[in-house]
Amino acid sequence: MGHFSYLAQQALIASDRVARSFGSHQVQSDHLLFALLMYRESTAAKIMESLGLRQADLGELHRVAEDGPRARRDRSGFSRETKRVLRRAVREGDGTEPVTTPDVLAALLETGTGPAVRALGERGVTAEAVRAEAARQPAVDPTGLAGANPLPPSDDIAS
Repeated sequence: MGHFSYLAQQALIASDRVARSFGSHQVQSDHLLFALLMYRESTAAKIMESLGLRQADLGELHRVAEDGPRARRDRSGFSRETKRVLRRAVREGDGTEPVTTPDVLAALLETGTGPAVRALGERGVTAEAVRAEAARQPAVDPTGLAGANPLPPSDDIAS
């Protein structure tokens, strides 16, 4: 698995808490989206702001996600869909730099199927728009902490 930037790692960890707040034990693409946007200092959050996403829009997206399908409660960790998104995020980068929050956001918009992710697409927020804005934004994601561990093996995205 590729290395993720510090803020991307934090969003991955937080996505489990978001999933549980939705009553799910399994992280779906919408949970990962909300976790990414929780870190307002991340490049992904700044990109979403520059693309016109306001705080009120987050509330609407949250309501859309609440009405979406629920994952089976007997499974935990990342859903197959979320693992697919994370594999795509790893491919977003060039392999020499850590996977950043914009990489994860672009992968979500390209391969995620959750209701909130789809609602963003309907508003014209696309992976291409995120990539273009990321190229204009100064990178603010820390590239990782010295000695930081990658995600634990139980969260392996390769399976």
